[in-house]
Amino acid sequence: MAEGSKIEDEYKDLRPVYEAFTENAHELLRKLLEDVGIEFASIEKRTKSAET
Repeated sequence: MAEGSKIEDEYKDLRPVYEAFTENAHELLRKLLEDVGIEFASIEKRTKSAET
């Protein structure tokens, strides 16, 4: 197995953890901005795929 494949496999295994982190960070940022009265149109979020 090539080294790149091993790293990709490990990332794919951990991706649900990264997705949960992305969701939590998004929600925290949204709440913090609202709490201090900063208006925003939207906040985008994404968890990178193994291919990117």
